[in-house]
Amino acid sequence: MMTNMTVLCVDDEKPMLSSIKRFLVSSGYNVQTAESGQAGLEILSNEPIDIVISDMRMPEMKGDEFLMNVAQNYPDTIRILLTGQSDQKNTINAINHGKIHHFFEKPWDRDLVVATLKILVEHLEIKREKSRLEKLNAEQNIELAALNSQLSEVNGSLEKKVVERTDKLAKARSDLEHTYTDLQKTYQDTVMVFTHLIDARKGQSRKSSRDIARLATLVAQALGLAPQQVEQVHYAGLLYNIGKIGFTSHLLNTAYADFDEEQLAIFNQYPALGEASLLALNFLNEAAQFIAAHQERLNGSGYPNQLKNDQIPLGAQILGIAVEYYQLQEGLVANSQYGETQAKNYIESKASEFFNPDVVEAFSEVIESLPPEEIDSKEPLAAWELRAGMVLARDLLTPGGRLLLTKDSQLVTEVIERLVGLEDKMPSHLLVYIK
Repeated sequence: MMTNMTVLCVDDEKPMLSSIKRFLVSSGYNVQTAESGQAGLEILSNEPIDIVISDMRMPEMKGDEFLMNVAQNYPDTIRILLTGQSDQKNTINAINHGKIHHFFEKPWDRDLVVATLKILVEHLEIKREKSRLEKLNAEQNIELAALNSQLSEVNGSLEKKVVERTDKLAKARSDLEHTYTDLQKTYQDTVMVFTHLIDARKGQSRKSSRDIARLATLVAQALGLAPQQVEQVHYAGLLYNIGKIGFTSHLLNTAYADFDEEQLAIFNQYPALGEASLLALNFLNEAAQFIAAHQERLNGSGYPNQLKNDQIPLGAQILGIAVEYYQLQEGLVANSQYGETQAKNYIESKASEFFNPDVVEAFSEVIESLPPEEIDSKEPLAAWELRAGMVLARDLLTPGGRLLLTKDSQLVTEVIERLVGLEDKMPSHLLVYIK
């Protein structure tokens, strides 16, 4: 991936700096390095920096203090923190005061860093383009107003000029609308990238986050929630497990009832970690709140904060039931797997004690009439059969399950050529479903 983005890496350990620099340069970024927070601030004062990646533990000026300074003086710069598991307090301080966009625990996962940087860079570029178009729109509005005020004083030739200016203004507004549409698509792509990273940790035997999101969305619609709230419930269902990305495979595949005290203490923090991971993405603020509280229960027996009754957002109550229903069937709640009917009966038996009775009633109605998932009627194509202008009917994945392109993406010649080259290196064809 080629990019004109410049990254400043700050770490007092030279080997770590060298490692990060090699990795980022190989990924197409321009890289500057500094061995202290003060040295990093000097670089920021002398040249434009798009992304700052800072270690937490450094002498004199710690990473959270450095990122707080960056947030105050260079608010448009993307801020990322590298931290160890023992730095939780300082990490929270960096989130609250340094307003970091993301943090990675050491040792960091290269694929996760690449995917996250790509999303943050795309978001920054669209934000900059949106600002440019808004400024242009404002300038042209002023110009149009001035022309209108002079309309009574000029001859008929001015009408042509007004039409030309109006056309330019309409185009600017159209461009702005397209930018908003692109921003919405980027939001959806952001969520799907993280969803595939999460589901890749669970294995093919597990219900995907999309199954849980689908059920939660149908329940939210049955309860009559506003479309914006339904969308946030859907996003929360896709991302509810994001706080578990750093967990071991053993912890992920052990039933909750079988955890020892140490495992329980770690696991019970995943809703709060999930919320913290999404703080920098404003469009997911409400979904993050649902994720933070989806394991709370009406009687206060849930986690991580033992909330009760109306303290638990309705979206979190909906998500909690959807998660519980599928995880009971996967054997991740009790130490045995429930059947679909047994899991449904369990949810219904816990109405008023654990779950909101109104939500349970809507859930039961949805389960009884759950529509089947749409199945593509067309056969999948190989990469060499693709043509520019085709639109994906499904997410495009590698044979190993990694996300390449999201559903509804329109193919262009350059992308098709890359897919053909990628397919040549694979043991089997890509399965590309087209609308």
